Amino acid sequence: MLAAFLVSRIARDEPTPTAAEDPLLEYCATVIDRDAVPVPRPWQAGSEEVEETVPVLAGRMVLMTEKLLAVAPKEAKAELETQRDAYRALVVSRDPAGFRTPALTESRKRVNAIDLESCKLESVRFNATDAGYSNLPGTVKRGRTSLEMHSVGTQGHEMVLFRRNDEFPGDFVKILRSGKEDEEATRVASAYAAPGYTDTLVADLAGGDYALVCYVPSGARAHWEQGMVAEFTVR
Repeated sequence: MLAAFLVSRIARDEPTPTAAEDPLLEYCATVIDRDAVPVPRPWQAGSEEVEETVPVLAGRMVLMTEKLLAVAPKEAKAELETQRDAYRALVVSRDPAGFRTPALTESRKRVNAIDLESCKLESVRFNATDAGYSNLPGTVKRGRTSLEMHSVGTQGHEMVLFRRNDEFPGDFVKILRSGKEDEEATRVASAYAAPGYTDTLVADLAGGDYALVCYVPSGARAHWEQGMVAEFTVR
């Protein structure tokens, strides 16, 4: 639908519409912006420092979800209203785990299915096992992409998406071990799925080298320290 609309504009030598002029373009851009909000992880519940950030981040999610609702395809509106109400409740509860509940994850998955068609997203599906990420391709096409992770292990898993800065080539595990991922790479977005659930993130992928990292703690070590890191290239 979106692609055909743009092609018809080009064929008539008309300027490509901006997000302000076309509701669907604004919707798709806001989907990406909302997924980039760095919300707390479920295992951070109980941290007073983290809980103080919850009302601010939940408030941002409320505003961005309302922005989506103003321009959303009609089939997505009911789910987005449910999500907005969940984020409103977090402003009061201050519970970091509320950002990644199974119910909210399932709602996000249903909206993502709508977004795949409405926004013409490239779809990349893979599994998160207790041993690492599986079925993730080594090369992904550049552009608006939905990364869908199904957690099939006994523990919950996350995908934190990084794009390695071009001036820092090399093994991403070495970057993690040095603790310099925020200096040598750019965090794009993240998602978390409890065992048996699927979560998604949508990002506009530019060309370059990327990595998925799981920071879920397991004993004294995080999952990435046990091998849960996967690198891929966007072309």
